[in-house]
Amino acid sequence: MNDNEAQALISQEFLQSIAADRGIRPAELEVLSLSLSGISTTAIASQLDISEDLVRKRLSRIYIKFQIEGRGPVKFAKLQQLLHNLYQTHLASEREPKIGVMDTGLTDNNSDLQITTHPLNPLHNSLPTSSTTHNSPILNRIDWSEAIDVSIFYGRAEELAQLEQWIVQDSSRLIAVVGLGGIGKTALITKLKQQIQPYFDCVIGRSLHNAPPLENLLADLLKSLSHPQEPELSEKADEIIVQLISYLRACRCLLVLDDVQTILRSNDLYGRYLQGYEGYGALFRRIAEEQHQSCLVLSSQEKLREIFLLENPSRPIHSLKLEGLKPEDAQQILLGQNLTGKQSWQELIQHYRGNPLELKLIAATIQDIFNRDVAAFVKWSTTVSYREILDEPFQRLSALEKQVMQWLAKEEKALSFQQLRAKIEEIATSDLIEALESLRGRYLIEKVKTQDTNELLFTLQPVIKKYVTKYHLPSAQKI
Repeated sequence: MNDNEAQALISQEFLQSIAADRGIRPAELEVLSLSLSGISTTAIASQLDISEDLVRKRLSRIYIKFQIEGRGPVKFAKLQQLLHNLYQTHLASEREPKIGVMDTGLTDNNSDLQITTHPLNPLHNSLPTSSTTHNSPILNRIDWSEAIDVSIFYGRAEELAQLEQWIVQDSSRLIAVVGLGGIGKTALITKLKQQIQPYFDCVIGRSLHNAPPLENLLADLLKSLSHPQEPELSEKADEIIVQLISYLRACRCLLVLDDVQTILRSNDLYGRYLQGYEGYGALFRRIAEEQHQSCLVLSSQEKLREIFLLENPSRPIHSLKLEGLKPEDAQQILLGQNLTGKQSWQELIQHYRGNPLELKLIAATIQDIFNRDVAAFVKWSTTVSYREILDEPFQRLSALEKQVMQWLAKEEKALSFQQLRAKIEEIATSDLIEALESLRGRYLIEKVKTQDTNELLFTLQPVIKKYVTKYHLPSAQKI
């Protein structure tokens, strides 16, 4: 079968249908249609007035969405054959009696679910599924528990664009948004969901705040994916993961898990799972490594070891460390609180490192105590720390990490590794390295470089230093 025959056998209507099913964007569909017509990459680039590299990039995304492996012409031949087979299956089903589901247009007003059913699609039925998973229509639905209000949302345009690029255009399978508490991870992901949900058949969001056992979470996800039918669940977590990935192959799903740090150990180095929760690591690895067309987004106050080990520019696995708001965006928080003393706003924002939650809290304090005048507060050169933000991450630290934090809190200046090593003589060098690495993985210490020697130094943010000094240092050691 040559290129022209392939295009002749496959209708444009079917191509549009399969493109929508696989999350193929209009620009990618345009390249696909022309390629199936037998037009060369050079000719396509000329016709669309784009570069040849962009043509190849769009084709590459199409291969990923169709789970086509191989190199060069072999990949395109595989894609042609797959499309031909799917189209023949579609034509055969058209000649058989139709069995479908009525589109009721009903919405469940008692929840955040939006459900619309569609006729049974032979394309979906031809996709690989587990024998124990669904054989039901794909549902367009949103199931987002504990959704927060992001009607007031400041900045983050670059972060949103980067995440959308990874998820929608690059078809990444696993993404982690990480950073200190209060930095805005949940708000960012919620805003992202609003922007990209039209690209997905199903959007599901869950919080791990109460540390649900893996089996419970998997059962919950499968029930949502198979709604309104009840899924036939296996008894073993590994088999349920197979069922879940079958859904992720059959339809394009966006899964979000918030507060992942709650399933990680306390009093230990970062990123190690609670006893009995190690299966979560297996779930994340399999979703990252197995072929499917969906995406899992994780939010955590700690770096995840799976991401650290698997992340690579050439793989569909990424992490985004969320920093504080840009000054111009952080100013909107202070403006919204009707604060005055604008000449000191920049100093206040830098002091709190643009952390949205901390800025909102200190803005309320300035309103109550300093009559809304930021300059009146700043002139005291003091720091207000908030236990509701820092108690949880500090309690999760190992004894060695707490000791390092205490030493850094006592120092007015940042310390090099050599200086810190000399002060904590009773700690082995390898243990100190592990502790610093773990604290970086929890985003609790900062790295700075000297201007003259470019030497790397370690220190604490002012708010964190004040917190450790106030609540975790003996009185005699406080500065």
